[in-house]
Amino acid sequence: AERGGPVSFVLEDGKAISGVDVGLGGMCQGEVRELDIPSKLGYGRFGSNVFDVPGDVRLWWRVELLELTEGEKQFPFR
Repeated sequence: AERGGPVSFVLEDGKAISGVDVGLGGMCQGEVRELDIPSKLGYGRFGSNVFDVPGDVRLWWRVELLELTEGEKQFPFR
């Protein structure tokens, strides 16, 4: 919701942080999870200038799996 709408991506393609790949594995459509992502599985000690995240921070995200597109293996969530 804070990002302005759903986000789609391919799980484990290297474009999402490792904590998301780990945290979303095995989710079912409609499921909501709270991800507590340690720095080493997030943006690490350098952070992210793109997302304005400082280094060495723990991330907490609430995600909802809206749809699973098996052919493309994309996981839209918010």
